[in-house]
Amino acid sequence: AGAAGAALVAATVEVRRRDAAGATLARLPDARVGRIAGGLAHANPAVRRATIDALGRMRRSAASAAIRSALQDADAVVREAAVTTLGHLGVRGLSATFARLARHDPARGVRRAAASALGRDPLPQESDDGDEGPR
Repeated sequence: AGAAGAALVAATVEVRRRDAAGATLARLPDARVGRIAGGLAHANPAVRRATIDALGRMRRSAASAAIRSALQDADAVVREAAVTTLGHLGVRGLSATFARLARHDPARGVRRAAASALGRDPLPQESDDGDEGPR
């Protein structure tokens, strides 16, 4: 089963297979979140973005925690995808992180995504308490 998950993550490199592979990954059981999250370490930023999409579709706290790690990714588009996904999921405890990214991230897209996520946050002064669970 681990090899199958790795193959699905690898399939996200191919544009024509990305959506189907991401949808299949999102339906895997909770026990596979860690294997799916392994795609966040892939050399190809497109795979890392597709992994964020698959994890976001899972709507599980462990998946959200994995997406949080992508906020530190070297690729700005990956960071932006992580911010956008976490904002849409309503993950708690990210207001301080989003505020920092909105002010200081070198990429304009990340700054905009973080500011937008803060706009949807009903408690913009909330501390970054580490709670990854959905609201």
